[in-house]
Amino acid sequence: MNVFESPDFDHHEAVAFFDDKKTGLKAIIAIHSTAMGPACGGTRMYPYATPDAALTDALRLSKGMSYKNAIADLPLGGGKAVIIGNPATDKTDAKFAAYADAVNSLGGRYVTAMDVGILPADMPVIARGTKYIAGYDQPGKAGTSDGWHIAKAQGLPERLITSIRMDPTNPSTVYVTLAGYGRDWAFPGAVGEDTSKVGTGHVFKSTDAAATFTDISGDLPDAPAAWTALHNGHVVVGTDTGVYESCDNAGGAYSVLGSGLPSAPISTLRFKPGDPDLLVAATYGRGIYTYRFGDDSGRCAANVRTTGGTNKPCATASGFKRGARVRHPEYGSGVILTIEGSGDAEKVTVYFDRAGRKKFVARFANLSPA
Repeated sequence: MNVFESPDFDHHEAVAFFDDKKTGLKAIIAIHSTAMGPACGGTRMYPYATPDAALTDALRLSKGMSYKNAIADLPLGGGKAVIIGNPATDKTDAKFAAYADAVNSLGGRYVTAMDVGILPADMPVIARGTKYIAGYDQPGKAGTSDGWHIAKAQGLPERLITSIRMDPTNPSTVYVTLAGYGRDWAFPGAVGEDTSKVGTGHVFKSTDAAATFTDISGDLPDAPAAWTALHNGHVVVGTDTGVYESCDNAGGAYSVLGSGLPSAPISTLRFKPGDPDLLVAATYGRGIYTYRFGDDSGRCAANVRTTGGTNKPCATASGFKRGARVRHPEYGSGVILTIEGSGDAEKVTVYFDRAGRKKFVARFANLSPA
């Protein structure tokens, strides 16, 4: 088949054919586009019935990688390689060395990775001959993307991860937030799913580079969390019920952060560049808010620790927490939506399961934990 006449040819920038008689390598590398960066895509090893079938696969898959990388907003173009051969019987170190030379001949326009027929054990063999390779376990190198691996993450429940944040002063300290169940609204197993590894908690911390995790959700509302940030030794958490702050970097005891931030699902928390005291909180459907941190003594003094110790409250309050479940002798069970004011003037708004929204003066509210 003439490559230009193939129905799958989409003005690919380059299609290279490699035939190494000494090692038996027969390979095709297709570069669909480098508009977004070097073409990146896996190498597939398969016993194609004909060379035309191998070409068709390379053309189709490389085009698909252009779109995949673009959708993921990666600085990469689309490419793909195929090696004609049986992956169970035709692999040799010499063949992979010849393939590495083929990748090098493209001068960095194509970066290879794993695909069907290529195993993790094969990648270091190929990597001995080329630096244009990605997507496999390799020794870490500071300041580079080398060293990607699947973290052991022992202690971390198997639920949707919403954010992964490193302590900027210690990259071995990692905070993870989880979505999933708010057990008062959608309990695990509600639709018959496997719950054996769901676990509990929505905020977790690791001090060993994600090898193990500890649940630091503490007294946060049992609702999905989306983001964490660190400010002056305090953990700040964005959840589906608003923003909360712990008095240290170990979590456990939290209070609603300041006033003015909405009781709404938070999508991200960021500090304004150049202003480490101005927090920007983005919400789902309620806009973007800012909060300026003041003197910590108004909430609590920083108490940086990693283990042990006792958390103290970040603010003096009536004991009510936004997002907490409460019970009223007349209205039944509900969840606290907002807390306004302080002292004798503090007011609390509750949404009751049966009676709807009600507002109380906190000291006369007659509410108890549900």
